[in-house]
Amino acid sequence: MFQPLQGCQRELLAGRPRVAATRQRIPPPSAPRGDRPRHERIRKALNVARRGCAKRASRVSKRLTEADICSFLSEARAPSTRRSYDAIRRAYSGVMDSASLPPYPYTPAKAVRFVASLVRADFTYESVRNYAQRIKALAREDHGDTFDTQGEERFKLALRAASKLCRQSGTTEQSRAGTFTAVELASISKVQDPRLEGT
Repeated sequence: MFQPLQGCQRELLAGRPRVAATRQRIPPPSAPRGDRPRHERIRKALNVARRGCAKRASRVSKRLTEADICSFLSEARAPSTRRSYDAIRRAYSGVMDSASLPPYPYTPAKAVRFVASLVRADFTYESVRNYAQRIKALAREDHGDTFDTQGEERFKLALRAASKLCRQSGTTEQSRAGTFTAVELASISKVQDPRLEGT
């Protein structure tokens, strides 16, 4: 049986060209635009659309109104939350318009008027508290309106009064003691005790 000598085997192997450890990778040719995946085309289109212009931003800034800013910030919320907040804003603006008052700046006097109007309109206490606290937070967020210490006390006092005067959730009417006007009280004070009549 033929067995090659080790020396000859080394000489044969030495004559072979060595294979390179790392081969140069040639990138595949890019596919035509029509053959690219749809998600890749969309991603590249969005990258192009996001390219802005500082001069254009300056021009747009001149036309932005306060309502535009509020609308921009509201996009951070869910659609249902935006609808709820818009309803509260409309209710507050309606109360201020009926009183011929500008809605903003939001002051403690306007907050008390808003709470009292909701109470007189037969809102439940839960709704009054939600509306009052929410419009207060929105005024701070949208317009930077805040109350001082005295204003906060008046706001809390208005909510405390509403808790006693409003009907509670789940009830048809809140039972409370009747109130009398000054004229009625004066008239009552003049009524003579029937036990003393004829004496």
